[in-house]
Amino acid sequence: MGQDRYLQGATLIFRKWTLDRPDWDHDHCAFCTVHIGDHVFEDDTDTQLEGWVTEDGMHWICNQCFEDFRQRFEWVVATPE
Repeated sequence: MGQDRYLQGATLIFRKWTLDRPDWDHDHCAFCTVHIGDHVFEDDTDTQLEGWVTEDGMHWICNQCFEDFRQRFEWVVATPE
């Protein structure tokens, strides 16, 4: 689906999802589209409360997809500040 354009070799940080924008209550995994948010959504009991995010905070990846695609995309793991 074109993720290699913006995720190949990306630096990712593992962190809890937090509200960064007042009009946004969740993100989706860039691969499987599972919800990533600050609470479990009624329509998605698999909602993740934490995950892997790019340094710019734009692209989220759930734990399972991180494990599945880590080597393929050659991600660099950073520690949160």
